[in-house]
Amino acid sequence: MIYDPTIFNVDEKPSLVVNQTHSLLSVPYATGHRGSGNTGGNVSCDYPENTIESFIYAYQSGANAVEIDIHLTKDNRLAIIHNGSTDDYTDALHKYTVATTNLEDLQKIPQKTPSGKITYDYHIPSYEELLEALNSDFYKDKTMVVELKDGKFETGKLAIDIAKKYQPTNPNVFLSEHLIL
Repeated sequence: MIYDPTIFNVDEKPSLVVNQTHSLLSVPYATGHRGSGNTGGNVSCDYPENTIESFIYAYQSGANAVEIDIHLTKDNRLAIIHNGSTDDYTDALHKYTVATTNLEDLQKIPQKTPSGKITYDYHIPSYEELLEALNSDFYKDKTMVVELKDGKFETGKLAIDIAKKYQPTNPNVFLSEHLIL
């Protein structure tokens, strides 16, 4: 469902702030930002952000939605990573720019957990990998908000094409961000 009039009060005239606040808060909706790995220093789990394990943990912990970040790689694959480089997510030996690196090479680098540990236990997933991992009845009523971090039209088009393959099992995939046309 894209619009629920019982939750959001949208009309042609500006509504009272009280009505808007009530309508936004009438149904609690928990979202896992980058899964559960971006905890702002409050380490509730130690999965790196934007990893399959982090998204699964967020959903299993009660999140109704997760927010993921994608970039287009050199080999035209969609990597789930927040920044356009790996600088903040790995050690000093594995610094890459996503747009100039193949997905396979990005997936080989170690990941940094919220507690700061560098580990090879997790990897940068592809968008397809995540949708495949969430391809079960448990996730069918969950929502995924996909942020197109690189702003490329090609990224958005590819994300839509891939999401269509998984539409029957997860109809709640939304794209956000401005596209550069």
